[in-house]
Amino acid sequence: MKKIVTLLAGVVVGFGLTAPPSYAAEPGDQFVCSKVKGRWTGFGWFNFVHQPRERARCIFNVGCPSGPSSGAIQLKCASTGTEIDAVASFVIADGRANGKWKISNYGVSGTVAGKASIRDIDVFMRVGTPEYSAFGAALKIKMKEGLCKAAADVDLQTPLGLKGINLAVRRC
Repeated sequence: MKKIVTLLAGVVVGFGLTAPPSYAAEPGDQFVCSKVKGRWTGFGWFNFVHQPRERARCIFNVGCPSGPSSGAIQLKCASTGTEIDAVASFVIADGRANGKWKISNYGVSGTVAGKASIRDIDVFMRVGTPEYSAFGAALKIKMKEGLCKAAADVDLQTPLGLKGINLAVRRC
């Protein structure tokens, strides 16, 4: 169960969140929510330390409820042994984003910080739940093919057996 919490944290927030230092994006690289808005679907892997990896199917719905620099994500991912139901909200400005996420079926939530542009997202997600606060996830997302496809890689810092996640999703 804890492995899923960390897994989703990386995936959910990865589609739009970041923060710290000044990462001003080039004018053409600035994040604009409407450019990634819509339904994203795809497959990937949940990678474990001491057991075979599991094939995962994911659906992301990205919306822009408060303008071009903010967004909201609903995520559902499932494999044979894992199901994740999560939400995230965020604001991106000057190449930085701040946001929060929640995995409702596990009762875990937290914050995200890093850097982002319309083509690349590189963030660290922290768990806000006290018993998991020492753990987190580093998420990298690379947009591809005119913002129609994306690849997401998550490296997890957790005491559980889940060590990483690799996903390929598309919306066009």
